[in-house]
This record gives sequence, structure tokens and C-alpha cells, in this order.
Amino acid sequence: MPRPRIRIEDRQRAVKACIPCKSSKKRCDSKTPCSPCVRRSSEQACVYTEGRQKNRRTSHAASQLEEDTTVDNPHRHVQDQINNGPGVEDSGFPASVNDDYAFSNQDGEGVIDANIGSNFGADGYTADPAAGEENSGPRSRLLLNSKGEKVYVGNAAALAFLQFLRQILSKHMGPSHFTENRLGNVMLEAQIPGEGLPDFEEDVEQKGVLVDNFFLASSGILDLYTRSEVYELLTDMDNMNESKGLLYLVFAIGGQCRVSSPLSLNYSQRYFTHGQRIAFEGMLEDPSIRLIHSFLLMAFYLLGACRRNAAFMYLGIAARAAHALGLHDADQYSSLTRSEKSLRLRTWKSLRILDVMTSSILARPSASLSTRPDTAIAKINSDDRTMLKTATNANFEICSIIEEVLQYISQQTTLDSESTQGLLQKLSTWSATNLSPEMRICSVGTSIGSSEHEKVLGNIHTACLYYFTVMLLTRPFLIRYLMSRLSTKSNSGMNIGTNSEPANLSDLAQVSIDVAVYMAQTCQNAMSAGLIIDNMCILKAWIFAAGLVLGFTLFANIEVSSEVENAFTGVRDVLKKLSHQSPQAEHYHDVLSSFSEAIIKRRKQIAQERRRATSQYVDRILVLDVQNDQQQQ
Repeated sequence: MPRPRIRIEDRQRAVKACIPCKSSKKRCDSKTPCSPCVRRSSEQACVYTEGRQKNRRTSHAASQLEEDTTVDNPHRHVQDQINNGPGVEDSGFPASVNDDYAFSNQDGEGVIDANIGSNFGADGYTADPAAGEENSGPRSRLLLNSKGEKVYVGNAAALAFLQFLRQILSKHMGPSHFTENRLGNVMLEAQIPGEGLPDFEEDVEQKGVLVDNFFLASSGILDLYTRSEVYELLTDMDNMNESKGLLYLVFAIGGQCRVSSPLSLNYSQRYFTHGQRIAFEGMLEDPSIRLIHSFLLMAFYLLGACRRNAAFMYLGIAARAAHALGLHDADQYSSLTRSEKSLRLRTWKSLRILDVMTSSILARPSASLSTRPDTAIAKINSDDRTMLKTATNANFEICSIIEEVLQYISQQTTLDSESTQGLLQKLSTWSATNLSPEMRICSVGTSIGSSEHEKVLGNIHTACLYYFTVMLLTRPFLIRYLMSRLSTKSNSGMNIGTNSEPANLSDLAQVSIDVAVYMAQTCQNAMSAGLIIDNMCILKAWIFAAGLVLGFTLFANIEVSSEVENAFTGVRDVLKKLSHQSPQAEHYHDVLSSFSEAIIKRRKQIAQERRRATSQYVDRILVLDVQNDQQQQ
């Protein structure tokens, strides 16, 4: 039976939406200020733009999808729920604001398959934890992107772990807001409007602020330019051509990190659109360093704009261009001039770091994987950039270990403590070799300069990358340990290391908890010191993964210290700060908040079960109902 047409007066989308709601893909109520902005305490940012008419539904494919009600399509009801159904915002997935910011309406887009990623892994076997919970674990998944295409995330990804946790919690405590997210098959991706953005013009001083923000956001990740190089280009911007697109992309990334005005994000998007247009001129006819830089900067921006799949593809283009230029081969550096050697070396390091970071978050193969070891490149001495112990060099050195860890996890069928300990030893050697004392202890005062701030953020990226890698490596042991405890349906005497499990299982499980706590404390302290900027595209994914580990530990009701409780709270606090500029961070915060509610509900259930067990021995004979004077009147 075809779905009935929805009258215009019955549609639940607002006629217009404010700029913050459009950017974060939240449902706006068109008020001034609107309800979402009031909840975020950002009433001053609630402004509206005028003049753009929505005409995307006039495409032939969209009209066909809307008008053809005679074809039996089993997915239409689900899509209708997403576009028009009540309570979408409460699902933990940001709702669409209007047609321009919803799933695209072209043919084949926005179709939700309820079977994708929910009960089956990529190998086709059931992921139901009821059968053999002790040996179960996260599985690779197929999710739906903004176009309705099925995209892959590996079993080490936080999204796969999240689905696993939802199944476990549903089995052990029943349905909850955390477990019943009906949009759990969808990969959150924000739309970047390319038209209708307001015109703007900023002076050199304002652009200098954007450049400073760029170096803060990319510290320890991208090492493409020095500050002096960018400032030199900035002063002669009107007379340049090829480098102007790169500067626009630098401004776009810097604009993501400021909240000076409600239109800041729109300015950032406008800069990105200009830079992207220049980068695509001539497309991929000839590989060049400038092309690699363009796609690296666009990928970095897209990660901050919650477009992970697009960023992943752009990194692939940059990697193929780098391989075409021979940046991966250490033998090719010997004949280069001093400046060319430095430029190529910095470009290859930046590509490797960002590519491996992104691939590890999504648990996908990296595009820059080389047949030659990274150590050969790392040993090349660049005359103007000596091989000091910096965050960039340390992050580059750990890339090959991360790829080895991801390959080991993807091929792992049984827990192998010996191989795991071998990889942990490699990470320990990396730490001792590449981290200087200044990188391990950072003293931060009440006021900090841009250069020092940049250095500290680079060290934070390095530390959290290490914690994230160790957590991925040891998380299977934590899952095995906690699942064996949950299967006993007994929550007493569950302190790690006090049972009959092999010692290395409990020890490695504790390692996973420890590094999650370390990451949470590092980010929480950085936020307290005012070091966390408004959009940190990689950090938000790392700390979300740590929050899932901490939440699972608390859910299992282990006798944990208050340190774990505080760390779980700290993760949510950091994500709440980042959510002001990032819809992805806001989604992560919503997920962990619902996880926290589920943990509280679980503990209440356990407390009630224990009371029922002791009720035959004791009665509660008095309940005091204290009322204040107003209630008595």
C-alpha cells in the first residue's frame, strides 16, 4: 500500500532555520532565539539568513522518488520516519533542518536499510551476543552515508564497538535510550552548503588570527609550512595565483576553531569553497606537491566538518600523488636540493600522520602504506629541519606500529597475549626513543603564547594517539574479561586480578582502562587550562572511544575507583565543549550521556535485586516523608 502524501501544513520541518541549526543539522523551530540555541546557551548566535530558495526537489530523480507511489519500496516508510517522524532529535542523531540540509533527495539517496550493520557483521554471521558472549566482540559493519550508500567501518572502529555495546546492554538490562537508537545504521555526516553563503571580506589582521588557529588545530599532525612562510604569502596575497587556494584552505581550517561571531562557520565554509574550486582547476592531470597540500588541507577541514568519508577519499588522492612523486622512497632524497628535500619530507610526514590517524579511527586500510619502512624516511637529515624530538616526528614514527596493530586486530580470531605484549613492547620502545622530557611534562601558565600553545597541543595529540593505539590493542582483552563477568550474572567480588582468569587477561584488561583514564585526564586538564580549541577534528574521535571503554567498565559494575567515574564525566565535559562547533562531537556527547543514564539504571536494577535477596531477613519499618511549609499549606 503506498504511503499517503503529507500535506504542507502537517510537515514537521520549519520554514526556515538559523545558521547554528543549519550547521549542526538540528531541527530548528524558527523562533528568535530558537529552542536548540536556548538549550546550548547560545542565544546571541541565533541568526537567520534570507534569500536562498530551495529548488533541489525539481530534479527529475527527486520528483520521481516523490511522485511514484505505485512502486513497492520497503524502505520508504523508514525514510519517511527520518524526514517527517516525531522524536528524531531525541534519537541521538541530529535531525535534518530542511531539505537543503537533509539527506539528499536524488535517486537512491537517503534510503535506510534496517538490516545494515544492526544484527550482522560484514562476514554475514550473526552478531547477536547471546550466543557465546565470552567470545563475542565488535564486528566490521556497513553503515549508510549521507547519500544512502553502504560504507565500511572495521571491527576496531568506535562505531563497531558502540553497536556491540548496544546489543550487550539490551540483553542484560532491556531497552533504553542508549540501546534503541533507530538511526544507529547511519554514519553521521553534515552537509556543507556551497551556495547562498554570505559575502565577506576580512583584513590582514583577522586573517592572521585564522592562520594562528590553523597552526594550533594542526599541531603535531600537519607540518606543511612554517609560520613565516604563511605570513609571507599573506602579505602578498593579491598578487599570487597558485598559492591563493592553499591560503583559503588554511583560513577555512582556522575559521572552524573560532566562535567570535555567528557567521564564523559560514566564513569558514566560504573559504573552503573558494579553496576547493581552485584545487580542482586542472584536477589530477599532473601530480605535484601543491596538489598533495591541497587535498591534505581539504581532508583536514572535512574531518572537522563531520565529513569523514570525503576526507578519507581525499587522503587517497593525496597518497597516490605522493607515490607518483616518489615521496615514499628514501633513496630518491639523496639527489635533491636542501629546500626540495625539506619540502618533500614534511609533505610525506604530514600525509602519513593524517592518513594513519583517519584510517585508525575508521579501521580502514591506510592509503599511504608503503613497501619501504618509515624508519628509512625518518633518518633522512633535513638541513633546515633537524630531526629533533617533536610531536610531528614522534607521530610519524608511530604510524607503522599503528598499521601493524590494526592488521593484527582485523585478523585476530583468538586472544593472543604474547603477540599483544610484543606490540606493547614496540610502543614502549617508541616512547623511550621519540619522546623528550619536555614532551612528557608540560608546565602551562595562566597566559600562554601562540608558539607555546601550538607545542603543547602537538604534545597532547602525540599522547592521545599513543593512548588510543594501546587502547585498541588491549580492548579485546577488556571485552573478554567483562563479558565473562556479565555472563555469571553476579556483580560481587569482581575486582580485576582477584579471580581464576589468567593473570595476563586481567592485566591487559586493566591496561585498556588505564589508558582510557589517562586520555580523559589529559583532555580534561587541557580544557581546564584553556588549551582546547573549539574544533579538534581528531581528538573528538579518540576521546569518544575512551568514553565507550570507561562506560563499559562502569556498566559491568566492577569495583572501580572514583578515578574511572571522574574520567567518564570528564570525557563528556570535553565533548560538550567541542559540540558548540562540531555536530559530530555533539552526537558523541549525546551517545555517552544516554550511556551514563543506562549505567545508572543498571545499578538501580542490581540494588533492587540485592534488596530482594535480603528481604526475608529484614524489613524497612519506617519511611520519613519530609514536606516543607509550602507543601503543608
